[in-house]
Amino acid sequence: MSGLPPPVTALRSTDSPDGRFPPLGRAWTRPPDRMHCRWLPPQRWARYADLLRRLPPQGRAARFHGCLTDAAVDAHVAGLRWPANRLLGAYDDDCLIGAIEIDLFHRDGEIAAEFSITVDPCWQARRIGTRLMDRALGWARNRWIGCIVMTTQLSNRRLCAIGRRFGGELAIDGEHVDLIFRLDPPDFTTLATEAAQRWHEAALRWSPPPGWAGAAVADTAHPNG
Repeated sequence: MSGLPPPVTALRSTDSPDGRFPPLGRAWTRPPDRMHCRWLPPQRWARYADLLRRLPPQGRAARFHGCLTDAAVDAHVAGLRWPANRLLGAYDDDCLIGAIEIDLFHRDGEIAAEFSITVDPCWQARRIGTRLMDRALGWARNRWIGCIVMTTQLSNRRLCAIGRRFGGELAIDGEHVDLIFRLDPPDFTTLATEAAQRWHEAALRWSPPPGWAGAAVADTAHPNG
């Protein structure tokens, strides 16, 4: 057992100066315990614009293949239209720390989609992009979307690694890389997984009404369950 790596110790929010975000430049290896994914309705897409504006110049260049001003970022988000565009967010409590933008289009007679991942600079290196990608690919597969495309730069090793992890094909053209994913039709497992995820989302949004007696019910439950 001596050859195994040491266990990963979860960092606390108190490790950062403001008690919420991890210190810049510190690599974390797993998602925060409170992190969860849920869909952003169009009326909350302004929070996505806030996330994009938090990207540094090099992050914006990697995301948009060119450095955009804050006004250009706002114009990009304002141009999104549901249902052709969807946003899946990663949250720490109620703070948006990452998102994947899904743009649907037709390709060779089938529905395809382009994915674009953004993670807050303070929360990178914690597999948040991997969690978003896994959730979005399952959503796309359950809707019979047969092809997913992601465009990035060859220097974006983190996104290229995510693409390889999920079986993406790499098409390299100079400094630009297209990641192409061929999805199988949905099956019982993918449908059941999404149903469970939606129930989890509903539970996170639900708050008990005043005077709710759930605790009393739990106290009077049969001792043997």
